[in-house]
Amino acid sequence: MKKFLIVLALAVLFVPVLADEQQVVGVLMSDYTARWYAELGFSGSDWDYLGEMKRIFDFVKGLGYSCVPVFNRDLELYANPEADPVIKFERIFDMSKIKLLILPNTRRMSPLEIEAVKKFMSNGGYVFALAQASFRNHNNSSYDVSTVFALGDIFKVSYSAFAWKPPVHGYIKKVADHPIWEGIDEFVATPRHWAMVVEILEDAVVLGEWYNDDMETPSHMPDVNAAIIEGKNCIYIGEDLFLSPNFDEPMVQLLLANIIDYFMKK
Repeated sequence: MKKFLIVLALAVLFVPVLADEQQVVGVLMSDYTARWYAELGFSGSDWDYLGEMKRIFDFVKGLGYSCVPVFNRDLELYANPEADPVIKFERIFDMSKIKLLILPNTRRMSPLEIEAVKKFMSNGGYVFALAQASFRNHNNSSYDVSTVFALGDIFKVSYSAFAWKPPVHGYIKKVADHPIWEGIDEFVATPRHWAMVVEILEDAVVLGEWYNDDMETPSHMPDVNAAIIEGKNCIYIGEDLFLSPNFDEPMVQLLLANIIDYFMKK
């Protein structure tokens, strides 16, 4: 565990100088999730947690925004400043300065982190969540909520299934006009073929749907085929597009850039 804490702390080196405090993107850099990656024992660029974090920082910086890591304790103390009365914890960055918080496949989130995300949004912040964000607590146990995702009410989704084999989830198809689709083809390739299959909740806006490799067949029945969902001040995507080989696709990078721009320019 100490190894991962050290590794995550080193990621501070990736953070650019904060030129404009109103244009800051925060990325949840989670030791809980890093340990999950390690426990899986998978190898390859699509399971390199630190590599993914650096990829996100570099990408956001390339869009012209400052990007800071938000650690587990940052969120937990934001939710409850008295959560750790013994250790004097100095936050990496003040949450009030962050405009957009990215939750990149952060499967394990503690109850205080969940509370913090809701507080952050109630204070005017935006959230971009991907894949298994909030699917389990920090101990990898299920949350006792109907949506399964602890933040399902925010994402406007309820968990249905998990699928990871071709030909399903080969593409995301544009199904609604929206700024995130500017300059993007009707179909965006997602060659990793992994996804959380979800049912949408009331007031959700479906922006993209899953299609098979043939670009003709929907991957699932209509009620559980949403790939990109917009809720109030939040966008959720059922796969982590920052992971290889998804991120290697030019249209995926443009889609990610458009989503970040969409929130940061509000």
